[in-house]
Amino acid sequence: MKQLTYADRELLLQTFDSLKDQWDGSDDELLMRACQWGKSIAPTFGFEHALTRDVAVLSRYLVDRQDDQDIADIACGGLLYVLNAAEHGPSELRDFGLLDDAFVTSYAVHEIRTRLGDPATYNPPRLTPAEQQRAENLFLELVDKPVLEDSQLISEARRVGESLTNLAASGLFRRLRMNIDYLAAVLVDADRTAEQRSYARAALAYVVQEQDAIDDRLGIVGYLDDNFIAQLAVDLIEPNREPWLELLDATVGVWPFLNNLHLDDGSCVRSLSEYMDNIVSRSYGLMSRLLRTAVVLSDSTPSTKDIDTGLHELLAIRDGSRYLTEDERSAVGDAQ
Repeated sequence: MKQLTYADRELLLQTFDSLKDQWDGSDDELLMRACQWGKSIAPTFGFEHALTRDVAVLSRYLVDRQDDQDIADIACGGLLYVLNAAEHGPSELRDFGLLDDAFVTSYAVHEIRTRLGDPATYNPPRLTPAEQQRAENLFLELVDKPVLEDSQLISEARRVGESLTNLAASGLFRRLRMNIDYLAAVLVDADRTAEQRSYARAALAYVVQEQDAIDDRLGIVGYLDDNFIAQLAVDLIEPNREPWLELLDATVGVWPFLNNLHLDDGSCVRSLSEYMDNIVSRSYGLMSRLLRTAVVLSDSTPSTKDIDTGLHELLAIRDGSRYLTEDERSAVGDAQ
């Protein structure tokens, strides 16, 4: 693969400057349009995961680096390149037409990180300590002062989640959508304690508010604090849930193509994410209740049915509805 020359890099930077000079809108307008663009992208090939993530990173730099004109201009130029390309309508290459957008935004992020000395990361941008503090303070206020009836609150929160469908499919804010559904279920669960329901209620109220720690009108950046608070509430309600989600987030963050990976044994096709979701939704206590787990497979490649059956067997053992046979105990002992 041909590497970028110094002249190539200079040409890209000049393109960013040119796009910035031609833009007559505000940064807030640019951020909102970038968010709307991200919501319109339905991942098809996998590279869209990195593209939407880089758009989120550039949006964050544009908000945070207003006092550094060079960094802000690169972030602005990278976002404008994507939006200008979208304005010309669908590419003749169809979904492959986004490949140049992916390359340019990736370069913009790389250039900014190189200049700032920031390490590369594969997950969405995180909140600053000050933003976390503001978000937590507002969350605690909402614990004591509900803003909507529970049914209306759930409806509004799910509307927010549905608006993130394509961003979630790209791996960005997927956890936020999952957490909204989880918190809504906690809120209507009579078996939950009043304290747990109050945490769920406050987090959902935070999600539906536009003017919170980071104004939702800042586009993708505005969802970062919602993501943080929803996860905070889930951690308070279900502490054992976190290790599984951290593992899956880290895995998909490094290998985003796993979101679109399918297993096909000739008889059926199953999405790998289906198994990942199954583990998360049904195995919160597994890590704390099993010191070690041995998965015994045959010499031949297991089919999707074998994998599905195996997961259900492990979950049944975890739940106490099934016990290891003598042969299985012996196999586990040999494995140890």
